[in-house]
Amino acid sequence: MEQKLLNTQKNINSSIVVAFDLHDVLFSFSAFGVLRTLWKLPYKSTLILHLFSPSFWKTYFATKKQALSTERRFGLLVTQFPFLKKYRSNFIELCNQQRVDQKTLAYIKQLKIAGYRLIVASNIGENTYKDLAKRFPDVIALFDYAFTSGKIAGYKKKPYHSYFVALRKYIHKNIVDGEHIVFIDNKRKNIRIAEKHGICGIHFTSAEKLPGAFDKIITKFAAS
Repeated sequence: MEQKLLNTQKNINSSIVVAFDLHDVLFSFSAFGVLRTLWKLPYKSTLILHLFSPSFWKTYFATKKQALSTERRFGLLVTQFPFLKKYRSNFIELCNQQRVDQKTLAYIKQLKIAGYRLIVASNIGENTYKDLAKRFPDVIALFDYAFTSGKIAGYKKKPYHSYFVALRKYIHKNIVDGEHIVFIDNKRKNIRIAEKHGICGIHFTSAEKLPGAFDKIITKFAAS
């Protein structure tokens, strides 16, 4: 009888898709890793020379105003400043100097065991994500799918509406029994926009507060 109830609970949970942001939720930058990566960059003098160019920064800020992922913006900069091409792998390595938040990771494992469907919903570029998956295979393996700011998102990023429109379409296409979507992100603006698209949001402030916030939403789903 207890096993039957457990299976029923898992069936209910499997209809709930939990979308996790990565940075400042599950991962945080490693300052030591960033400094180590910068130190071993090749052609430092050439890079520094170009960084003092006003035209470089004008182009940089022009791309920053666009709704593009960081990786896509770097690609645009390469077209304007070909010397950056040799730093593409270094750029990805720099972005992925991350540390895992063990408390958030532990909770994600609990959700996985409980039968929830898990998906990455991040502004990370698709190539950067592939590299991250190689660095942290056991962590990334916990997720059923990954929605990045690459081709599947039209190279757009949060908090733009088009990102969340594409996210919903992606989830409904790949998880046909996904009735509800819970989106966990550390930025309130992203949560507000997500909720305008029928996605339940949780503003992440700490791993300690996440279970309580999640349980409140699940209770609402059960009561509806």
